[in-house]
Amino acid sequence: MKTVREKQFFALLIVAIYNCLLLPQLVTAQKIDQTLHDFLKSLRTSSGIQWMNFVSDLGGTVAYLLFLSIVVLFFLIKRNWKALAWSLIFLNLTKLGNYWIKLLVARPRPADGILELQTYSMPSGHAANAILIYGSLWIFLCLKTKNAGARLSCFVFGIIIIFAISASRMYLGVHYLSDVLMGMLWTMLILSLG
Repeated sequence: MKTVREKQFFALLIVAIYNCLLLPQLVTAQKIDQTLHDFLKSLRTSSGIQWMNFVSDLGGTVAYLLFLSIVVLFFLIKRNWKALAWSLIFLNLTKLGNYWIKLLVARPRPADGILELQTYSMPSGHAANAILIYGSLWIFLCLKTKNAGARLSCFVFGIIIIFAISASRMYLGVHYLSDVLMGMLWTMLILSLG
């Protein structure tokens, strides 16, 4: 008999595989991706681009490395070697998996994005980082506080920042909606293992 955690993991795995391999090939999904891309492109302004670059950086490699450093330092100070090992495994599995999925799917980025990036589009590493960093912080803070108001505030902040980072990648024209969804699903899948 499968546990609830195993069922959740396999459900997320199926959704992730579907989203990664099949969704970008569906005409309806392509139309949704392109329509949203064109709409966001029409909203671009120079100040909007500057703001969205800042928001995007909150889910970038520097933010990920800072988060990784904090996690490592926290568990080193606590001398919790098991948690340190598991954290490093999960964090690196998320990053490496994202990289390999990009190579497997090999989906080109939108042609008219603000940034010239040489990597593939699916899944969005920034969306994955957003879930990983701010979702993990939310879970950690919820475990550490009993105050319902503080927990709700952390949850709302986490949702807003995750949405903002993901939206910024689409606004800047470097990802489609399905890329962002796949990045989120991939990280939720990895986090569900923990």
